Amino acid sequence: MHIIADAPFFMYALDAEMRLTQANKIWFEAYKRLLGNAPKIGDLLPHTTQDTLKKYLSEAYQKALQGEIIETEDFIENEAKTEKIWYKLHLSPIKEADKITGVLAVAWDISEKNQWKAKYEDLINKITEAIFLIDIQNGKIVFANDKAQKLIGRNMAEIVEMHHSELHPERFRAEYTKAMQDYIETDKTSHQIFWVIHKDGHEIPTAIIGNLLEHDGKQMIQGIFRDMTTYLEAQQALEKQKEFYETILNHIPIDIAVLDKNDTYTYLNPKAIKDEELRKWLIGKKILDYYEYRNLDTKRGEVKQNQLHHIRQTKIPTKWEDNIKDKQGKEVHLLRRFTPILDEKEQFVMSLFTGENITYLKQAQQQLLSSEQRYRNLVETTSDWIWETNIQGKFTYCSPQVYDILGYTPKEVVGKSVMQFTTQGGKDKKWQIFQEIWARGDNFMLEELEYQHKSGKIVLLQTSGAPIYNSDWELTNYRGIARDVTRQKGAEHLLQNTLRELKDRNFELDSFVYKVSHDLRAPLSSMLGLLNLMQLETTFENMPSYIQMMQDRAQKLDNFIRTVLAYSQNLNQHIAPQRIDFQKLIAQCFDELQYMPCAPRMTWILKQKDDTPFYNDEFRLMIIFKNFISNAIKYQKTNQDESTLQIKIEVNHAHATISIQDEGIGIESEYLPKIFDMFYRATEKAEGSGLGLYIVKQALDKIKGKVRIESIYNQGTTIFLKIPNVPA
Repeated sequence: MHIIADAPFFMYALDAEMRLTQANKIWFEAYKRLLGNAPKIGDLLPHTTQDTLKKYLSEAYQKALQGEIIETEDFIENEAKTEKIWYKLHLSPIKEADKITGVLAVAWDISEKNQWKAKYEDLINKITEAIFLIDIQNGKIVFANDKAQKLIGRNMAEIVEMHHSELHPERFRAEYTKAMQDYIETDKTSHQIFWVIHKDGHEIPTAIIGNLLEHDGKQMIQGIFRDMTTYLEAQQALEKQKEFYETILNHIPIDIAVLDKNDTYTYLNPKAIKDEELRKWLIGKKILDYYEYRNLDTKRGEVKQNQLHHIRQTKIPTKWEDNIKDKQGKEVHLLRRFTPILDEKEQFVMSLFTGENITYLKQAQQQLLSSEQRYRNLVETTSDWIWETNIQGKFTYCSPQVYDILGYTPKEVVGKSVMQFTTQGGKDKKWQIFQEIWARGDNFMLEELEYQHKSGKIVLLQTSGAPIYNSDWELTNYRGIARDVTRQKGAEHLLQNTLRELKDRNFELDSFVYKVSHDLRAPLSSMLGLLNLMQLETTFENMPSYIQMMQDRAQKLDNFIRTVLAYSQNLNQHIAPQRIDFQKLIAQCFDELQYMPCAPRMTWILKQKDDTPFYNDEFRLMIIFKNFISNAIKYQKTNQDESTLQIKIEVNHAHATISIQDEGIGIESEYLPKIFDMFYRATEKAEGSGLGLYIVKQALDKIKGKVRIESIYNQGTTIFLKIPNVPA
C-alpha cells in the first residue's frame, strides 16, 4: 500500500496484529518530538505510545479490524507538558481480497481550532452575564457559560442537548419559541421580561439580548440572559412607597409653594396656607394676586417677583430673612428660600419657594446679647449647639448640645480649631470663608456646612453668628448657633422627587378632565342633532329610528357616566372587607351584562378549589370582574357561534389566585404594556371610554392586588389575579 510521504496530515497503517506497516514523514517527526523515539516499521504500535493511550488506541483499532470506521478527537502531549497537539483521527479497515488485513489511520492537526475554542470558553466564563449558545437548526443548547449554569442550577452535562424552550416555564414555551423565531427572521429583540425556570422550580425574570453568529459552520444564536429580579423588586418597592411620598408635602413643618415658569402657583402646602379655600384659589394665580387679596404691601410682592425673575436668569438659589405680622399682630421672622428646579438639560422648570419660622432663633440671639445669665439658661434648654470662638477660630465655649450633634463633649471641643471638626474636603476654602467673616466683623449665616461626627459620619449644620466687641470696640469673639439640618436637607431632596410625581399626577388629571368633558359632550351633541332632525320631519315614518338612535346614545352616555362614577367611588370609598361568594358575584356580573351585544353567545365555567373563606372589598371586586367579563363578551370572535369563559379560583388564608381565560380575538403583544393606561384602546374595535382597565388597575392598587395578562393574538387572553385575603 502506498502512502504519500509528504502529505500535510498524519497517515500511518497497521496490520492485523497492530504492527506498524507504513507512516508518512510528518507523523514520524511529530511522534518523535512529543513521545521520544519514533517506532520502526514492524513495531507493535500501541505498546510504544504513552500509557494513557494504550487501552484507548487498542480498543479503537480492534473496532476498525471488525469493519467499523472510527472518528474521534483527542490530544497528545509531551512528557513535560510543554507541547500539545489536538487531532481529529479517522480509522478505517484495510481490505485485500475482501479480507480485512489492517487499519489505515489518518489524522488532522486541529490544535488551532481547539485553542480558539478554549480561549472563547474561558472568555465568556469570565463575563458576568449568563450566556447560552443555541443551534438555530434544531433549537438545542450547545454551550452555557458558568454564569448560565448558575442561573438555572444545572451543570454543562445537563444543559447540552436541552431544547432552548426548556429554559422557561412550560406555560411560556410556545410564546418564547415564536419570539425567537421572529428574532431570527427580523433580527429585532423583544424588550419584554422573559421568565427562566431554575432546576429547583423557582422562576427568574430575565432580559435577553440575542446575537446571530456562525460557530463550527453552523448558524447559532448567542443569548445573553440578565437576571432582573433585583430590578423588579426595586420597582415594586417604589410602588409601595408612592402613597407615602404623596403625603410628605402636607406634613413637612415648613411653608412650601411651587411656581411654574410664568410665576403662577401650582402647589401650596397647608403649612404655607392653612385656609383650604384660599389655597385652592391661589392655584394659577401670581404672587401679586396674593398680596392684593390679603391687602398686603404690594411693593414687597414686587420684590419677590423680581427675585423669581433673577432666579430664572441665573439659576442660582436665593435666601433672605423676612419679617411679617401674624393674626395677633406679633412679629414673625422667616427664613425664605427661592430654589430653581432644573430638568436633566439644565433648563428651568419651576421655582420652589419655602419659608421657615426662625423667630425663636432671632429671640435667642437677642437674649444672648442682652444677658449672660439668660444666655446660660437658654443654652441648657435649646436643642441647638451654642458656640463661641476667638478671632483665631478656636472654640472658647461650647454648649452640651454639641455631644448630640457631633458626638464630642464640650471639653473635647474647647481650645480646638473649628477646622478640626470639618470634613477633609475643602478645608482650605472653609478656612478662607471664616477668615473673611472675622476680618469684616459681620453677622453671618452659613448653610449646609459639612462637619464630621466623632463616629465618622457627615453632619450638615446651619451656622449663624454675631461678632462680640469689647468696650474699645475691638472684635474679640464670635458667638453663634449651629443647627443640625441633615434630615431637613434629605427631606428637601425627597420633596423635589415628590414634586416631580405631583407634576405627572396633575398632567394625568388634566387629561382625565379633558377626556371626560369630550366624551360627555359627544353623545349629547349627537342627541341634540337628532332632535333637530325630528323637528324637521313632517311625518312619523322615521320617528322610531330616530328614537332608537337617541336611546343608543343615551345608553352610551349612561355607560360613560357609570364608568366615571366607578372611578370616583374607587378613589374615595373606604375599603370594606366582607366574605366573598365568588359564584354569586360572577353570576351577578353576567346578569348585569346580559343585554350586551353577543352576551347570549358566551357561557362561563367556574372552577373553585377548596372552600376557604375569602374576605375583601366586594365593591372593587365587582369593578374588576365586571370589566374583565365585559371585555371578554365584547371582543369575542365573530366567526364562532359560541364561546366559553373559564374562571379558576384557588383560595388560601393569605390570598386568592384567579385566572380568567377567554377565546376571543386576543391582544397583540406590542399593546400589552399600555392596556392599563388611562384612555388607552388596544384595538380599533374598542368603542368604550378607555377607562375600564385603568379603573381596574386603580381598584387593584386600592386592595393591594396584582394582575398579569398573557394574550396570543387571534387565540385568546388569560388574566392572572392575586388578591390578598383580608378578614374584616
